[in-house]
Amino acid sequence: MFQFSKITDLISKMFSKPKFTIQTLPADFHETYSTDELNFINALMLQGKFLSNDKDEVIYNDQLHFCADDTMLEGAIASLKEKTKCNISADTVQNLLAEVVGTLYDNGVKKLQVVLYHKGTSQVYNLPDLRRVINVVNGICMLHTAYALQAANIFQDSVAGKHGTPFYERIKGIKVFMLWDPPKNGFQKGDKFAFEVLELDTPPAKHGAIPVFFTYEEAKTHLAKTTDPKFQVATVDLADLVQFVKGQLSVVVEPFTNYWLELNWPDKQN
Repeated sequence: MFQFSKITDLISKMFSKPKFTIQTLPADFHETYSTDELNFINALMLQGKFLSNDKDEVIYNDQLHFCADDTMLEGAIASLKEKTKCNISADTVQNLLAEVVGTLYDNGVKKLQVVLYHKGTSQVYNLPDLRRVINVVNGICMLHTAYALQAANIFQDSVAGKHGTPFYERIKGIKVFMLWDPPKNGFQKGDKFAFEVLELDTPPAKHGAIPVFFTYEEAKTHLAKTTDPKFQVATVDLADLVQFVKGQLSVVVEPFTNYWLELNWPDKQN
């Protein structure tokens, strides 16, 4: 689906003055996620069933139990029933871990211990401050929602606001990481700058798309695959970036995952 393209120079005169900020990160920048947080982020796209007690509480004994391995489900229920002396049941449908955590956060839960049953083992993630990972949680929820809307052939209706708040308004504030060669004088007239671009062969024709990622580490991994030493990692608001390059490029979010998503500002909003 994706091929690396030659670097695409974008000349600033093509655009009006930027209405947002792209923050270039220093070469020695590093995310301060703990090991638990990084491992938890890697698990957010898992589908599974959460377990609740006989009071319909999803969080009990200060833990959320999430089973992404159906072969472990009966054992997890029996073990929890023995430990808590409560009746334990599993939700009847598959859920995305990110959506469960996002809903809990929206309902006031600001710290959480997640017990994840996956690939025959159980792993405990201690998250004393959910605010540190909520941007990634929200971003993955956005991807999953858009993926479902596309499958139902109503994504464009959502973009246009036919199902409530327009999609691009809902994703404002989600920060992503990208690669670029920044202008030397801070967007002065005549300055040149470049984004790292992938070539997509999605309909209607091959075109360029800026790859963006939810974590700095993913962007750094992608940076190592490029051949231009001038590129640097930067962070930017996803919705603003999409609007900024409208008519020139699209934006592809998490291009190397199952839930990758291509975004572009609709022509009628140009």
